[in-house]
Amino acid sequence: MSEEAMLRLIAVYDAEPSLPELSAVPGVAACFLSTRRARQLPGGQIPDLQTVLEVRCRTPEALDAAGARLFGAATPRASLRTREHYLVDRGVTADAVKGIFLFRRRQDLALPDFQRYWLETHGPIASRTPDIQRYVQCHVLPDSYAQGAPAYDGVTELYWPDHDTMLSAMGSPSMTEEQAGDAPNFVAPGSVDLLLTRELRLC
Repeated sequence: MSEEAMLRLIAVYDAEPSLPELSAVPGVAACFLSTRRARQLPGGQIPDLQTVLEVRCRTPEALDAAGARLFGAATPRASLRTREHYLVDRGVTADAVKGIFLFRRRQDLALPDFQRYWLETHGPIASRTPDIQRYVQCHVLPDSYAQGAPAYDGVTELYWPDHDTMLSAMGSPSMTEEQAGDAPNFVAPGSVDLLLTRELRLC
């Protein structure tokens, strides 16, 4: 992949937050703010989410420091400490549509089994999504569960060059049959929140 895999702090907000400066935190590599697009998936259930902040970090210490600075400024609806896995990266165009899928795992699956299945079995299936520019899985770090179950167990990101291409892919057999048919093997029923966003790099 063209990107170096890193740790990632993901914070989900109901509104666009006032954010602190994070670029000066040692070990922070990049920050991205994904804001909700006016056009969401037709007929889909639209979650009451507006903004997703992602802070890519080189070390666990950077992850913790970024979180401390971030949560001192604005409390998110949900926050996740994750490790990213780039499965497809062909480069992203300037105004790409970024689909963020937040979901919980099937409760009968232990976390390692869930993460292994998602990465090794579902990952190759989802990599065949038509016309995607990038596909990333963000796996919640196991030590996050010591403080109680996070709001989500995983985040998938899919990028398309434009809205029409995204709609075509969403209606393709790859997504409606292959991926939808495999999702019940590891995803909790009714747990997926999908937000279509525009990504802006902050730092």
